[in-house]
Parts: sequence; structure tokens; C-alpha cells
Amino acid sequence: MQKLKLNESLVKQRDFYEQILNGIPNDIAVFDSNHKYIFINPNGVKDAELRNFLIGKDDFDYCKLKGTSDELAKKRRTIYNTVLETGSIVEWEDEHIQQDGTSRYVLRKMSPLFNENKEVVMVIGYGVDITSRKRSEINLIQANEENY
Repeated sequence: MQKLKLNESLVKQRDFYEQILNGIPNDIAVFDSNHKYIFINPNGVKDAELRNFLIGKDDFDYCKLKGTSDELAKKRRTIYNTVLETGSIVEWEDEHIQQDGTSRYVLRKMSPLFNENKEVVMVIGYGVDITSRKRSEINLIQANEENY
């Protein structure tokens, strides 16, 4: 009976954390120590089938599935390795060209999670859409250049 209550408690706790991670209005991905996806929230990958496919895989698998160059995977692997080597957060901006030709900008970060021995055991990747801010910056730069 006590084991059943413990299992129910663990399931409720897991569901609680998943609900929080899935409800965050930003891209969230968690990677294991080999840079394999162990969690992706719906804002990170909207397609549930693709999200499920990616668990246990990496960005090279993603690029192969999509039939695209593995440049994205190489870039992210380099960033991931930097996080492991330095134990620090790495931040960068991605530009995504949309079907209509406009750009969408995402501020991305990878942040290490340590165990009690100060070893990196997971890395959390997250992204925040900064398109509005970036467009304002670009417009300001262009306006300044036109005035000089």
C-alpha cells in the first residue's frame, strides 16, 4: 500500500513538473550528458510526433530526418561542448527565415545543470523570441545610418 502511494506521489510530481515546463511560453529542451534530447516542450517543437521522435536523438538526427545540411547540428554541438568545458551559460541569437521571407529572431541559451560533485549531468537549452526587439534595433541602426 505504501509503495502504491509513493508511486502515485512520484507520478503527480512528474506531471506537475511537465505541466510547468510545457506551459512556459519559450522553447525548452533538456539534453543528457551526450547531447541527446531528454525533454522538449511544445514551444520548442510544436509537432508532437517530431518531439517524440527526437527524444534520445540529437540535432544530427534532426537534420538527417529533414534532409538538410548538418551545419545547424555542428553549431549546436560546438555550443554544447563549450557549456561542458566551461560549466557556464552560453548565449547566442538565431535568425530564422520564414516562408514569407521575413526573419524571426530567437535569443538562445544553454545552461549546465550540475550534480553534487560539480559535474555537468544535463544541459537546458531555451529560446525566447526577440523578433520585435531585433526589428526595432535594425530600424534604429538604419535610421542612424541614413542620418549620417
